[in-house]
Amino acid sequence: MNTAVKSLVALVLVSLLMPSLSLAQEKAAAAQAAPAGGQYKIAVVNRKQVFDNYDRQKREWDALEAEKKQLQTKIDALSDSITADKKKLEEGTGMTDEQKTTLRDKIESDYRMYQAEFKRLQGEIDSKSRKFFGTMMEDIDKAINAIGVAENYHLIFEADPKSPTSVLYFSTTIDITTKVTDKLNGKK
Repeated sequence: MNTAVKSLVALVLVSLLMPSLSLAQEKAAAAQAAPAGGQYKIAVVNRKQVFDNYDRQKREWDALEAEKKQLQTKIDALSDSITADKKKLEEGTGMTDEQKTTLRDKIESDYRMYQAEFKRLQGEIDSKSRKFFGTMMEDIDKAINAIGVAENYHLIFEADPKSPTSVLYFSTTIDITTKVTDKLNGKK
């Protein structure tokens, strides 16, 4: 098989196996010539492992968790207020019927406010979590692409067997997970 056909086969494999490749990546992959002897440079990376060891992810996750805790404190305060008012209503000692009705109305109003605030804060947390995960995965994919281009890899597969694009077997000698983590953490 001549080099042009091999390069075309590699390009087809890249487009079928790596749907996340951008057009620029596909052009870079097509531009890479196969080394002498028709050998292709292939690597695997466990993006979950990179994610877990990515220093920026750890810092930003801790900040997000602190913010969640702060928001939870607000929700808990509203809940505690409602619970205290319910207890006061149940005891009802020294309260007129009018005061009980007023307190019952306050409890219902506070509960509606609690539900609305809970829903709003949950939406805020969900939105920030989605943005967080999207940003981290984008960073990881950019680092993988940079290493792929700089080190002339032809294919880099996801190494996590639970991933929809899993690799069934790979030699640990081609695993670049540590290199990707080191690049993201500024070590190389």
